[in-house]
Amino acid sequence: MRQFASIFVLAVSFFFSQEVFAALSINAPKFVKQGGVIRVAIKTDGSYNHCEVAFRGVVYNAVQENVSGYLAILPVSVTSEPGTAYAMIICNNDRNVLDNIILEIKIEKVDFPVARGVRFVGEMKGKLLARFKSEKAELEKLFALITLQRYWQEDLRFSFPLKDMQITSPFGQIRHKVSNRYGKWDINHFGADLRADIGTPVFAAEDGIVRVAGNFLAEGNMVLIDHGYGLVSLYFHLSKLKVKKGDVVQKGDKIALSGQTAAREPHLHFEIRLYGVAVNPWEFMPEPPEAKSRGEK
Repeated sequence: MRQFASIFVLAVSFFFSQEVFAALSINAPKFVKQGGVIRVAIKTDGSYNHCEVAFRGVVYNAVQENVSGYLAILPVSVTSEPGTAYAMIICNNDRNVLDNIILEIKIEKVDFPVARGVRFVGEMKGKLLARFKSEKAELEKLFALITLQRYWQEDLRFSFPLKDMQITSPFGQIRHKVSNRYGKWDINHFGADLRADIGTPVFAAEDGIVRVAGNFLAEGNMVLIDHGYGLVSLYFHLSKLKVKKGDVVQKGDKIALSGQTAAREPHLHFEIRLYGVAVNPWEFMPEPPEAKSRGEK
């Protein structure tokens, strides 16, 4: 992934199509929701050895599936402006032969649910603030890390991190916050909170490498798994870690026990980021039901 400013200068011809141009055939959605993922499947005649996709100022590498097939996955943030966006697919080879296609994709607005009440955010100072900033910087570096090895499967189907999946706070939920210093503001929930009593086993959603397994100020005990090519999964508020940094895990491996660290009540915060952008976890697995209230049948 890289930023680009003049990628359109490279274009040979522009066609708004999702069919075929020259030696390229593209399969991509015409619509995507805020917080969604765009999957671009590229089929070539086998004469190219590199493909990439330029989307909203960023160039993403496409993963080569076979001699003639590539797949790129692009993030759409919860705050992306609704409307028409354009993705340019660019393929080339060692002879500098280049083909490209431009796709028109509509980003659809999502009416994310709004949380009740307002949460007060206290002001951190001194060592506490320094630790908070240091941990956020560490996470940002990890989000920017692009591992050029793919651990996920072509179908991008992850497994559930819990055996019993019930949502207590949905992805994208708008939360009202207030502090003495900054006043009021709204922020989207970047993951999904799942009902989990303390000590509930937590499982890896997909194969990958553990990049973080430790205690963070805001996230509590957490695990971050790198699945390759900008795709990571995160698990917050754990009571006990079963893995360490550098471990290679497989889908379904027990990685931790859920808990209440840095949280008001026991639950698992589950999050997926693609190139640092938080995306809807249910793009990778079936959406589970909302949790019933305690005692409700």
